[in-house]
Amino acid sequence: CQNFGIRGLRTSQWIQKNHSNPPKADRVIISLGSNDFGLTESQLKKHYLTVRKLINSQSVIWILCRNSAEARKAVTEIAIANNDTILDSAAELSVDGVHPTSAGYKNLSRKIKK
Repeated sequence: CQNFGIRGLRTSQWIQKNHSNPPKADRVIISLGSNDFGLTESQLKKHYLTVRKLINSQSVIWILCRNSAEARKAVTEIAIANNDTILDSAAELSVDGVHPTSAGYKNLSRKIKK
């Protein structure tokens, strides 16, 4: 298991950091978008498409971010087009409105293990 996430990282920064050595695994979980504020839906979609093209995996799971309707829409379109799995943690958010509660993380974990 490898974590490519960095607190506060924007998707464009993730692409710059990982474009030459993208993750390769049987299953990749993508949770991006919460820090991509100020971008249009078109810009977001371009970034997420780039991420998806970099990923070489048999199974890709996208976790929808809560704080951006544009990001949620772009991720959903890309995930559907690639037959990826979409998980939504919006129902179990902590007080910050971005991160899941402990129960929310446990729920995501159960769904990912399926």
